[in-house]
Amino acid sequence: MSNLPAPHPSAMKPRIVKALINIAQPVTSILDPFCGAGGFLVEAATIGIPVEGWDIDRGMLWRARKNTQSYKNVTIKDKDARTLKEADAIIADLPYGKNTRAQDITTLYKEFFRTLKSATFNKAILVLPKHAHPLALAKKEGLHILRHHEMYIHGSLTRVVMEVEGKHEARSRK
Repeated sequence: MSNLPAPHPSAMKPRIVKALINIAQPVTSILDPFCGAGGFLVEAATIGIPVEGWDIDRGMLWRARKNTQSYKNVTIKDKDARTLKEADAIIADLPYGKNTRAQDITTLYKEFFRTLKSATFNKAILVLPKHAHPLALAKKEGLHILRHHEMYIHGSLTRVVMEVEGKHEARSRK
């Protein structure tokens, strides 16, 4: 990520981003509804997958546009993740920590999980901080978790990667 024109200090390392994109395969397109500076967008576009990024933070949208300006298969929108209706695959590193807007992060997670429950998609790869108990929250909202993995980052931060199965009307899987 450090080679990007407008990086963000909390961005994931490109090799981890690529691994998460690979977990979502096979896909025809990816939606990152919490795109931030656009790390997932850049990596998906680099391997030729059409990708769309949403965010509600204007500063992050500026970064994402700057970081993806040389790619043709990227769309970026000022849009709230809780309005999601349909996508092929969803990959997102949900906001967390001190730099997140002043909001109750647990409420945001619950609302997004409810949105996913009613949305049409094949698979979602979601990354959340372990301290927020994302597995329990997702199960309580009725999401079907295929697998989960933990990534120790540093000190008190461990991230949980959840593979969530969605409704399959968007595209039949073979």
